[in-house]
Amino acid sequence: MKAKSETKKKAEQSPNLIKVIVKDLLFERWLLVLLIILTTVSSVAVTWSTQKNREMNAELSSLIEDRSTASVDWRKLRLEYRALAEHSRIEQLAREKLNMHPVTADKETVIR
Repeated sequence: MKAKSETKKKAEQSPNLIKVIVKDLLFERWLLVLLIILTTVSSVAVTWSTQKNREMNAELSSLIEDRSTASVDWRKLRLEYRALAEHSRIEQLAREKLNMHPVTADKETVIR
């Protein structure tokens, strides 16, 4: 019976290990805990900003590709417009579809 009471006294006298660790960390090594927390927050922020940077680079690449495609389309449309607006083409369409012919000097009338 005496052995049980001695073990019980030792258990009551010895502090709880978790309480000792927490007390040591919070009161004796608070700067270390603060640095660990700040380092963790910093690493999460770096990871987040790296991910955002990658997303923005992907979007930029897509927008540059869209701009390039639009530029090519614009050049094609300008060439098509020039071809459609050429004087010889308009003259040819006027002859074929509207049966128009250039005015000759004998059919020309001058109004004053």
